[in-house]
Amino acid sequence: GRPGFFTVFINLIGRFWSQHSPLRWEGFQFIFLNILLLPLFYLILWVFYYPGHSTEKMYQRIFVTKNGLIFNSLAGAYFMAIISTVYSFASFRTRYYQEAREGIYSGPSFLLSYLTASLPLSALSTCVASILLFRGLKTELVCTENDNGSNTCVPLSTYTYSELLGLAGNYTTEYSWYPDFLLYWLALWGCYLLAQQQTVSIILVVKSSYTASIVSVALTSIYLSLGSCTVRSHTGLPELMYHMSYIFQSRYSGAILNWLEYYERQSLIGLGWRNETTQQDYPCLEDSYGFVCRYINGTHYLVEKYSYPGVQLEKILEPWTNTAINLAFPALLVIINMVLYLVPLPAFIKAKFRE
Repeated sequence: GRPGFFTVFINLIGRFWSQHSPLRWEGFQFIFLNILLLPLFYLILWVFYYPGHSTEKMYQRIFVTKNGLIFNSLAGAYFMAIISTVYSFASFRTRYYQEAREGIYSGPSFLLSYLTASLPLSALSTCVASILLFRGLKTELVCTENDNGSNTCVPLSTYTYSELLGLAGNYTTEYSWYPDFLLYWLALWGCYLLAQQQTVSIILVVKSSYTASIVSVALTSIYLSLGSCTVRSHTGLPELMYHMSYIFQSRYSGAILNWLEYYERQSLIGLGWRNETTQQDYPCLEDSYGFVCRYINGTHYLVEKYSYPGVQLEKILEPWTNTAINLAFPALLVIINMVLYLVPLPAFIKAKFRE
């Protein structure tokens, strides 16, 4: 008789994993695309951004540098997921149409098995990539307040356990593994999953992998530019576009990364500027903020990016709420894909996939 759901489900997962055999060239390609591609891209980002983050002293330009890093991190998660999905999913999609016509399994079974099999790979890939950028560019800091009201931030590695106990909790940490790294990883993983599911939707009706990738990249570029608050600040958006940004996932993933980089970061208070021509450093005092001394601290930078009438900065940047919404986007798209793969396709679309 016809095999049961769990039999088909397990066989489909086994088929997906069998494609990742390192003993075959095709298997190595699958491993590279599904596991190594995103970490490799982030490694390239690390090479470019490390010189700006490795200096002992930071200057005003670090605000713009971090903004570019946020944009490239989000773009990398989206675009690498599209490339990986277009290549790896297309072959399974064609086989699905052949076997679905024979009544072996349905669209939701196919999608659920693909999601289950690919989820650990995407989690591993984004986690490794996140470690490369997060820990490769950021040192966990311990910030303490001085007698004159200023703050001093030094690497956690310079403290012994007894010295930390001696501070009696009168310090704050920045760029810690928890919750900072966890939030960072979940933000990028959510972006990766959304781009993956979005591409799966497009591949349903587009046979050409090249065309599907172009369409997916174009859609992603639009909501990445409008929602992430890295290309254009929300402060200057027209009212209609501002409210439209709420339907873009990049609004929430961008808010998470902006919160991690800037919000109430003691290490970004009172940064000076450097004249690269004369190699001289200049402090930014209370009466000198203007063209070269633009931002008082990280929160000031966020106010310029996110301020909007009737909006409270603390609420729109709340990291755990944004993380939940960020992960809800790919979950919703999974449900939509389940419905799409249940709806009978027009004959002219089905004809594309018949050999």
